[in-house]
Amino acid sequence: DFPIVRGVGEYLPFPDGFFDEAMLNQVLDHCNSIDGVLEETVRVVGAKGTINVMQYLSVPDSLPTRMYNSLLRIYLAIKGKGVKSLDTKTRRFDREGLEGFFRERFEKVDFFEYSASQVFIRASGWKKDLK
Repeated sequence: DFPIVRGVGEYLPFPDGFFDEAMLNQVLDHCNSIDGVLEETVRVVGAKGTINVMQYLSVPDSLPTRMYNSLLRIYLAIKGKGVKSLDTKTRRFDREGLEGFFRERFEKVDFFEYSASQVFIRASGWKKDLK
């Protein structure tokens, strides 16, 4: 049994170095401050911890993108009366941009293509000063 703990990515309710590793699964595109979320995640995994990230990429006309847009249209037709746009205010990433973003911030970055539209990143050695 594990307790359910609620928090926000920029303010995690755990002490410094509480975890050895953290997993961020499809969250970066929803963050107000990606650096804030990463800094906070680094804080709770400690200086020697590892951050694992699974993230969708924005690949035009890919099956996941077409499915997402179709489901969003259906949702908006049912629930979104008066909503005219499919812009969900989420961030979009391409492979080069996301890889560069992590390499600027971490000493060690392993970047794996999970599929044409999804990547797995394993990062450690935060280059910035902690909060």
